[in-house]
Amino acid sequence: MLEVNGLSDMSVRIDLQRKHFRAPFHAATMAWWRKSPEELVMVIRERNRSKVGRMARLKGAAAIVPLGTFLSLPGGSGPAT
Repeated sequence: MLEVNGLSDMSVRIDLQRKHFRAPFHAATMAWWRKSPEELVMVIRERNRSKVGRMARLKGAAAIVPLGTFLSLPGGSGPAT
């Protein structure tokens, strides 16, 4: 579901229902709808990016480092100039 919502021009929602929290699922509801133009632009940007780190970005767990920022390496004083 995460990949469909993050990489497709459609969005999906799946609701599973139980009679009791320990009972097996007795019903499932699936809904599909088209994304808005703004959401579609975000999908196209993600599709054009590298696959490396994609799942972290879709989950919102990726750190965003601005371009031109250098990270110092352990035991070093930073990038060589």
